[in-house]
Amino acid sequence: FNRDRCFRMRWQLHYVPACIVFLALLVFGQELPFSPQRTCFLDKCCIHQTDEAKKMAGIRQLGGFLHRSKKMVTLWQPEYFTRLWCVYEVAAFHFLNPEEHGSLDIVPLKLPLFTVTIFLFHTCASISMTVLSPLLLFSEWHSSWVAENIPGWLQYVYLVAAMAVIMFFGLYLIPSYFFWKFCKWHMEDRRKLLLQLRNFRMDQAECFMDSDRELVVGKIRRWFGSIDEFEQYVREDLYNLMRMKLEKHGPMRYRMSVVGALPHVF
Repeated sequence: FNRDRCFRMRWQLHYVPACIVFLALLVFGQELPFSPQRTCFLDKCCIHQTDEAKKMAGIRQLGGFLHRSKKMVTLWQPEYFTRLWCVYEVAAFHFLNPEEHGSLDIVPLKLPLFTVTIFLFHTCASISMTVLSPLLLFSEWHSSWVAENIPGWLQYVYLVAAMAVIMFFGLYLIPSYFFWKFCKWHMEDRRKLLLQLRNFRMDQAECFMDSDRELVVGKIRRWFGSIDEFEQYVREDLYNLMRMKLEKHGPMRYRMSVVGALPHVF
């Protein structure tokens, strides 16, 4: 800035198409013919739920599926480890693959939604700054005022400080409160997960059907020896494994944070 010339800012929205393309690939990318294809076993879908004969045949082969699987991904929510089938499957997979800690992955269902929310928020915040900066911060009247009233060596410092204040109070202050509430909620769920494993008891675990409970109990006795040994395995071995997984990844995985901030990169 100087007293003779004021430079006008133009809108730069070149990152908007990149954000739209990224969201489209995130939602529909797996449908592309050249996208990598993986085979997975999803118990609710792969085991018949209405035909009892087929259902029992699938359940009997569950141990084989767990043993032959290279990786297990647990789509976790707070109710997960209150269900007997879920605890049994995770414990059985770890029991069959005790040395392959990396093959068991836990993904809280809230985090992908939170990641997309952060991405959309940063996209909207970037668009707001792009649109509002030429109209307010770099408008002709404000540029003239800066050139006349702010010393030359202090002008850029003033503009950076003004932009930081606008971004914090105008764009980030209110959403940050909701992000803080979500993080507090998420950390409470993590503590609840470990507490559920530490205090696990078979008689308190939920099961949709009593016949399923009898079947699971039979498999537990055949694999683990007794109910007491299974409960001890969950409270110690599975508890330590899950605590290690949570400590390793932290409250939020780094790649999810990067995805949330991609609009600034674009």
